[in-house]
Amino acid sequence: MHRGKILISLGIVMLLLGVGITVSAFGNFEDAEDIETFMTPSVTEGGNVSVIVQEFTDEDKEGSAGWYLMIQGEYSVDNNDDNITDACEGLNITITDQQGNDMNSTSGTIYCELDNNKKLAGLDKDNIDINGDYSDGWMIVGIICDTLDDAEMNGYWETYGTAGEEGQRWIAIDPDRCTIGEKYTISSNQEMILFDRHTQKELGEDGFWELICGLCCSCLAFIGLILGFTLKTPEQKMALAQGHQTPGVMPQQEGTMHSVGNHPGNI
Repeated sequence: MHRGKILISLGIVMLLLGVGITVSAFGNFEDAEDIETFMTPSVTEGGNVSVIVQEFTDEDKEGSAGWYLMIQGEYSVDNNDDNITDACEGLNITITDQQGNDMNSTSGTIYCELDNNKKLAGLDKDNIDINGDYSDGWMIVGIICDTLDDAEMNGYWETYGTAGEEGQRWIAIDPDRCTIGEKYTISSNQEMILFDRHTQKELGEDGFWELICGLCCSCLAFIGLILGFTLKTPEQKMALAQGHQTPGVMPQQEGTMHSVGNHPGNI
């Protein structure tokens, strides 16, 4: 088979593959914005105690973005000026493992101080309230099993590099420690929602890399198609050359002279 035909065939296959991967990428982006699928509401047990039980998973074992714990309230509302969000007044939240051990100090953190409200409100806006429809009346007050410190709540920014070429990197300090396969129980005296930030982040990252891969496949496909249509067989080149000759003029053979007219000695 001619090289041009091979390149055209490969180009068509790569183009179809690239389009398929790109469509899948946009599907992941849409799924990441379907906020309700990541929300687990609490159930009431034993009077006014709200409970959520969630198993910690980390398939690639490279760390987790964890869960956001949300209660009803508004950010930065402190009517009694005690530097504690009013929604947290009287709030009691406990985190325990399957053995009943208290994991508040190692597996999660509750943030009720106004100093943290701005950053928590930013996380809410960027990851949960993307379309401004779902988290109205709910606010983040805790982050659990964020072993990557993806929320950047337990660490600091470090400047590195030489003068004029400085950069910054996040240095995590004492991130959450959670055991894969362990079921954690979050209990509270208020109604809660647990938002699965880890799963949402994975969908977004999968969509990003699929989009890059799909665009690369499409670019290679177009290059293959262009080269395939550019390359021609010797027969195609001969046919093209003959098609450009002046009508009525016969091609001359090399080394042979042709003349028309009378010559001395002709009878």
